[in-house]
Amino acid sequence: MARAQSLRMLIVDDEPGMRRTLSRVMQARGCTIETAEDGLQAVAIATEFRPDCVLMDLRMPQMNGLEALRRIREVCPNAFVVLMTAFSDTGVTSEAREEGAIDVLAKPLDLDALTALVERAADEPPVLVIDDDDAFCRSLHRILTSQGFNVEVSLSVEDALRRFQRRPRGIVLLDMHLDGRSGLDVMQELRRQNPEIAVILISGHDEMCEQMRAAVGRGAASWLTKPLDIDRLLATIGTTP
Repeated sequence: MARAQSLRMLIVDDEPGMRRTLSRVMQARGCTIETAEDGLQAVAIATEFRPDCVLMDLRMPQMNGLEALRRIREVCPNAFVVLMTAFSDTGVTSEAREEGAIDVLAKPLDLDALTALVERAADEPPVLVIDDDDAFCRSLHRILTSQGFNVEVSLSVEDALRRFQRRPRGIVLLDMHLDGRSGLDVMQELRRQNPEIAVILISGHDEMCEQMRAAVGRGAASWLTKPLDIDRLLATIGTTP
């Protein structure tokens, strides 16, 4: 993921004035900008431009923001999407977040809040923890969120794959044994959906160390043993591309 100062950003809105304003604000922060006036055009531009971030209105002609979000996810799985709307509709807002939008902002926009949100999302990689130990997941979620990370937890492979399809994560912490399945098999399934993810394998079993070590270079970014050394965990996440 690009850092905030070098983001490739796609701004999508059917109002020319809004596109100009947002382009000016984000260019001043070092972003490279492309714009689109509707969802259909946004999908076409995203396919070529490959944005890191998409700022997009929900209500537009040709294709609305929700459908465009789904289509952009297919071609740019690592892009994070912020939706904007002048209409209050909690059902649509909830659906947008389920589909992977990191937030839905009300118009007129608070530009300071918008830029802070974009910078935070760009600088902090999202993390998905996949482990069937509920207490371990709660503890890890508390530790990582206290360090400012955007964290989701899955206690099963089925839930993890559903979450990942909805919102591919930048970093995955993956237990080596889940629901009777090998963590290596789950890793390959996740990487087929998004080859750019960074997977950190974890296990509390000494006999798994050699498998995890061998997996580095064949899809895994790194590996750690339980009980986790938190300083080492944070250092590993911090140095993971």
